Amino acid sequence: MSFGTIAVSADDKDNIVWAPAFNRQPFVTRNGGSSWQPVSLPGAIGETPGSFKEFFYQRKTLTADKARAGTFYLYHSGETPNELLAGLWRSHDKGESWQKLFEGEIAPQSNYAAKLRAVPGKAGHLFFTSGHATAPDTRLRRSSDGGRQWQVLETVDRVDDIAFGKAAPGAAYPAIYISGRVEG
Repeated sequence: MSFGTIAVSADDKDNIVWAPAFNRQPFVTRNGGSSWQPVSLPGAIGETPGSFKEFFYQRKTLTADKARAGTFYLYHSGETPNELLAGLWRSHDKGESWQKLFEGEIAPQSNYAAKLRAVPGKAGHLFFTSGHATAPDTRLRRSSDGGRQWQVLETVDRVDDIAFGKAAPGAAYPAIYISGRVEG
């Protein structure tokens, strides 16, 4: 039970979800880590229903909504024997229950270095990339409806990672920073 990725609720620093490496089941705490409860994704099979196969993968596929209290998103890559879990999951009740919002891969080969990021101050706004240098499609994806639908940003043709910063003067949307390539 080590490595993986964590997300902290926008409104409660004691509400944390952890997706450990080695495909271990995710866990949630509401008391800052004093105790943890397993996260149950509907349809999960076996003792390793997680979505973070190896500790050295640079995956960041768990995030908290930065504007909706107690809301978390988890991209599951559907590793064997849990192929049916592949897709984007959301919890709106502090990690207690989870619902699949998007079925299947958001981008090809997203089981290695994918990144899922929530936009600060914008409820349900998410960005995603497979982050895999040799994937056939590493274009940036964007959702403004909490991950139900994804738009491919055609001119952002290779993305390793995404981050956000202070909005430009006069702009309402945070600045978007990428490690990647725009228009070649």
